[in-house]
Amino acid sequence: MNICMVPVRKGSVRLPKKNYLKIGRLTVLEISLQKAIKSEVFDRIVVNTDDPALEEVASREGVDFYLRNEDLASSHATSDQVVLDFFNNNDGDRVFWVNTVSPLQTIGDIKNFVSKGQEVNWKSGVSINSSQVHVLLGNDPLNFEWESGFARTQDLKAVNCFNYAMMGWHR
Repeated sequence: MNICMVPVRKGSVRLPKKNYLKIGRLTVLEISLQKAIKSEVFDRIVVNTDDPALEEVASREGVDFYLRNEDLASSHATSDQVVLDFFNNNDGDRVFWVNTVSPLQTIGDIKNFVSKGQEVNWKSGVSINSSQVHVLLGNDPLNFEWESGFARTQDLKAVNCFNYAMMGWHR
């Protein structure tokens, strides 16, 4: 069983109320839920939050609601703790975390990630962006050499950066 978990924390620190912000007429939460629904790859979609007011949004969108403990909504709670709590309180083989703060993620992106997550030996994954750009770690070049002159971007080895639009775990 594939479960889509859409985590929403009401106490966002860096960008307060980010999950409630609108792009056009929809909040980023509603955008994420509608894309998850339209992807048609989930057996169940769940809003996982510490905000009881979002139960109405979940109901309106036709998805399930899970009210997690407030301890798991603090700035100190980790993704691992949130996922473990969800696994401990919900059935399902695979949990896919769809992040609300990636509104440019497409339905195709969701389908591709879930497809990859259904491979036999898949245990967990995080979505990435692959880019051919000049990259430094601290002051050290990772995918080019200063001594060789300014490398053309098309000649660079691509770097992969986690973007956290989606994450997934197999029980």
